[in-house]
This record gives sequence, C-alpha cells and structure tokens, in this order.
Amino acid sequence: MLTEEEIDAEIQRLQEKEQELMNGNSRLGNQMNDLRELMKRVDNRYDNDARQLINRNKDLEQEIQSLEQALKISEKHGHHMDSVAQFFNDNEDDEKK
Repeated sequence: MLTEEEIDAEIQRLQEKEQELMNGNSRLGNQMNDLRELMKRVDNRYDNDARQLINRNKDLEQEIQSLEQALKISEKHGHHMDSVAQFFNDNEDDEKK
C-alpha cells in the first residue's frame, strides 16, 4: 500500500506530465496555425502569379493580333510604300548628281 507522501508525489508527477502535454499541445496548435497562414500566403502568391501570367498572355495575344493585322495591311498595301521609297531614293540620286 502507498503512503500518503507517495500518493502526493505521484499526483505531483502526473500533474507535471499533464502540464507538459498541455504545453506540447499548445505548441503544436501554434505550429499548425503558422503552417495554415503560410499555406494561405503561398496560395495567394501563386494565385497572384497565375493572374499576372494570364494577363500577360492576354496582352501578348492582343499584340500578336495587332501585328498580324499590320502584316496583312502591309502585304495588301505595301507596294505603295515601296513606290514612295523608290521615289525618295530617285530624288536623292538626282540631287547627288
């Protein structure tokens, strides 16, 4: 049979163990909260990066369309510009003579 002092000592040991476990539980809870916050930040960062890439892609698609339209116009009406260039080249040659 245990003496009262042994019982008190065992109760004290168990209370200390309970406190250690509660402290460990609290630390783990804090770590979990920190990890959740970190995951949110990372997720938001990737969302922002994805949004920026999507917007950049749209801008590039618009630029491609503009360049394609300019090329079509150039192909259709470019001979006029060749004539103008030839005119100025001829005038420069005449002035040099």
